[in-house]
Amino acid sequence: MRSHLQSAVLFSLCLSPAVATPYIYHRRPVLQEYLGPEADQNPPQPTEPYDYVVVGGGVTGLIAAGRLAEHYNVAVVERGGYYEEMTGNLSQVPGYTELFDNSNTPPRDDVEHWWEIPGTPETNGRPLNFTGGKMIGGSHAFSYFGYLRPTYGAMQKWADEVGDQSWTYPNTEEYFDKSIKFTPPNSTTRLANATPEYDPSLKGTGPLEISYPRWVHPFSTWLAKAFDALGVKHTLSYANGELLGSSWILDTINSTDGTRSTSWTAYVKNAPPPKKKLDIFTFTLAEKIQFDGRKATGVAVTREIPNKSGGPRSIEQFTIETKNELVLAGGGVLSPQLLMVSGVGPTKQLQELNIDPVMEKDAVGQNMHDHIVFAVAYRVKTPTSSILLDDEKRWHEEDLFKENVTGMMTNCGPDFGGIVDIPSDLRNFSSSTKADGFTDAAFEDLGSLPKDWPELIVVSFPLGHDYPDDGYNYASLMGVPMTSMSVGNITLNSTKMSDKPIVHPHWLTSTTDLEVSIASLKYMRRIFENPAMEPIIIGDEFAPGPEAATWAEVEHALKNSFRSMHHPAATLRMGREDDENAVVNSRGSIMGLDNVRVVDPSAFPFLPPGLPLAPAFMFAEKITDNIINDQKSGKKKGHDELRTDL
Repeated sequence: MRSHLQSAVLFSLCLSPAVATPYIYHRRPVLQEYLGPEADQNPPQPTEPYDYVVVGGGVTGLIAAGRLAEHYNVAVVERGGYYEEMTGNLSQVPGYTELFDNSNTPPRDDVEHWWEIPGTPETNGRPLNFTGGKMIGGSHAFSYFGYLRPTYGAMQKWADEVGDQSWTYPNTEEYFDKSIKFTPPNSTTRLANATPEYDPSLKGTGPLEISYPRWVHPFSTWLAKAFDALGVKHTLSYANGELLGSSWILDTINSTDGTRSTSWTAYVKNAPPPKKKLDIFTFTLAEKIQFDGRKATGVAVTREIPNKSGGPRSIEQFTIETKNELVLAGGGVLSPQLLMVSGVGPTKQLQELNIDPVMEKDAVGQNMHDHIVFAVAYRVKTPTSSILLDDEKRWHEEDLFKENVTGMMTNCGPDFGGIVDIPSDLRNFSSSTKADGFTDAAFEDLGSLPKDWPELIVVSFPLGHDYPDDGYNYASLMGVPMTSMSVGNITLNSTKMSDKPIVHPHWLTSTTDLEVSIASLKYMRRIFENPAMEPIIIGDEFAPGPEAATWAEVEHALKNSFRSMHHPAATLRMGREDDENAVVNSRGSIMGLDNVRVVDPSAFPFLPPGLPLAPAFMFAEKITDNIINDQKSGKKKGHDELRTDL
C-alpha cells in the first residue's frame, strides 16, 4: 500500500523547485499532472493595446477573460502563478483543503495575500488573519467548495437597492445556470443513507462542474438525523433560490477525476481555445491605473518571474494598454486599493498620501461586509479526518483517491448543512427586549431583511487537523451567521500596491451581530445535545467547553475563537446614481469614470445569504455580458449609463 505513494512523494519533491513554497504541506503525493509548457509561456511585453485588460486572475477575472476572449483580444494581470505549480494537489485534491484552513499553517505569502488584523475588544485582543488568493484561480484555489445560491428575497432586495430589476432571482437565474454544469451524485460510492435531494431542473449550461462528493463523512449522516429531530425541513440542494432547511451540499468538483473545478480549469485551461487572443501575465503586479482625464487607458505593472534555479527574479516594468475597458477583478480588498493608489477614492486618503486625484469618491473602500465563523467540537466515534494524522491511514485514503476517485480524499469536509432562523426560545438576546425576544437593535436590523433571508448556516466539519493527535476522532459544527451588520473599510498604508492596505473588518462591532452569534452558538450546542447524536458522542464538549456556560462566558469564548470567512464584499458598492455610498452602477461601471468595470464581489451592494462563490460566478457572467452588449451598442461610459427601475 505504501510503495508507490512513497515514490510519488519523491516525485513531488523533485518537482518542488518549480516555485519555492514556505510550508511542508506542498510535499504531498502528486496525484494529478502539473501544467504543461504553457506555464512557462508568460507573454512578452505588449507592443499594442488589448481590447480589454482584466486585473486579477481569480474567480471572477478568469470568467470575464474567458467570455471576452470569445470576441476580443484580452490580457489578464495576476500577481501569482498557476496553482498547479504553486500548491500542487493541496489545491486540487478536496481532502487536503483543510490544510489551508488549518490555524497551525504559517503565512503563505507566495500563494496568498495575507493581512494581519490587530486585536480589538471584539476579538479579546487577538490579532486575526485575513486572506485572499494570490494565484491563478484566486481564493477558489484553496477555499472550501460549497456552492450555495442566494434567496429570491435577497436578490429582490439587490434589484430594489440598485434600481434595476434585472437583478432579481428570476432574471439572474440564466447567469447562475450559464456558469455551471451539474452532474448527479454517484449513488454507488456514497453511503446508502446519504442520497442527496436536488431540484431535477438543476442542470446548467456552463463549464464549472458542480456535483456531490463520491464519499460521505459518516458524521454528517448523524447530523442529518439531528436536524430531522429538531424539525428542520429538507430543502433541495441550496441551488434554487431557497436556503432554509437541511441539505447535502453541492461542491465545485470535477465529476470524473474528483479534483477541484475552478474558473481557471472551467473557463480557460479545459475550455475550447479562445477565438481571439487571451494572454495571462503571471507574477505580475498591477501598480497603477493609467488615466487620460477620467478615461482609463491601461495599467502600469511590475512583473517578477521566479528563477526556477533559485537565482534572482527577473523584474520588468511596463504598461498594458486597453482600447475599450479595464476590468477590475482583484476582490474586495485589492480592487479598492488599486483605485485609491490610482487617484480614485476618499478625499482624505488621497490628500494624506499626496496622491493626485482623478476622482474624489468617499465611498471607495467603505461599506465592507464579511462573514465570521465559529465552532462547537466534540470527540466522536465516527472516523473523521483525524485519521489522516496517521501515515498508514492517510496513505490508504490517498491510494483510494488516486486509483478509484473514492474515499475521504474526494470530500473537502463540510458536506451537510442546516440553514435556519434562530429558534424563538434562544432569541431572548438580553434583558432589554421587545415582546418577541429581540433587542431594539436586533429587532430593527433583522426585521429589515427579507423573510427568506436566513440567520444561520450550520455545517458539518468532521476535520481534525486543528485538534490534538491523541488517537481520538474530532468533529465540529461550524456556524456562519448570515445577517452581518458590522461594517468595515479598506484604507491605504502607502501609495504602493506592493504595500499591504489596512483592513478594518470591524467584526462584531454591531450588537446585533454579537447577539445573533451567541444565540447561534447556543443553537449549535443544542444540535450536539440532541438524542440523535448521542450514539456517536464521546465525553463532554471539547470546544468551547462546558466552562462556557453563562451569557458572559459564551461571549468570551466566542470572541476568543471566531475567525473570518474571508468574504469581503461591497467595498465598491453597486447602487443608484444618487446613492452617496455607491461606487458602481447596475451594469458594473464605476460612476464618474470612463472605461472601468468591476466584476468581483467588491461591487455587490451587500453580502447576500449563502456563500459568495455562486453569486460571484453569476455576477461575473452578468457583468461580462453587459460589457459585450455595451460594446456592441456603443455604451461604455460609467457616468453616462445607469439603469433605473424597469
